Amino acid sequence: MAPRESEREGVSVNPKNMMLKNGSMQAVTLAGQALMSAPGDLVITESDTYSGTIAAYKGIGLERVGIPVDANGMHMDLLEAT
Repeated sequence: MAPRESEREGVSVNPKNMMLKNGSMQAVTLAGQALMSAPGDLVITESDTYSGTIAAYKGIGLERVGIPVDANGMHMDLLEAT
């Protein structure tokens, strides 16, 4: 799979840096668990985020803050104030 993705994306993909999952929610949950230090850690997402992602983060004990986005991306002033 790494050679195919390297060719398709035009970047070098190391198979040691890949992880195949059953679906996006499994990947989101595992990433949250891997990156959190303790329950109550903060995760920042776009304010309009998939409800399954919000539930997954809540289920593993992460606190979520949604930051609004517009045509130029995330409102960095609100991110800095978080």
